[in-house]
Amino acid sequence: MNYTILKFKEIIKLNVEKNVISLSGGKDSTALLLHALEKETENIVPVFADTGNEHKQTYDYLEYLERILNIKIIRVKAVFNQQIAKKREYIKHFWIQEDISQQIIEDALSVLKPTGVPFLDLYLTDEHR
Repeated sequence: MNYTILKFKEIIKLNVEKNVISLSGGKDSTALLLHALEKETENIVPVFADTGNEHKQTYDYLEYLERILNIKIIRVKAVFNQQIAKKREYIKHFWIQEDISQQIIEDALSVLKPTGVPFLDLYLTDEHR
């Protein structure tokens, strides 16, 4: 299950101190999680940031960790729909004023759509600059 940042804030209740462990599914972050669990660290919140560019084995491994460790890993995923919509509006309204051909505008708008993959959608916005 994917959570937005608002849902993430609701889940971890930011007014209570938490020990957030950024979990990639790799050996280092897994070792850190296991060490924290072994030391009985309180208020552990494992978080996985889904780039949308992960191997299926990564997702499978996270599910495996949840199952064998009896924990819940929070999954967060960036969504760039608003930024892409804003860029589409800019193209529709301002490119025509800059004497860009209608065909080029239509071509740009035809491909400027959210893919649902944050790794790709970031590059459809101006956020990566």
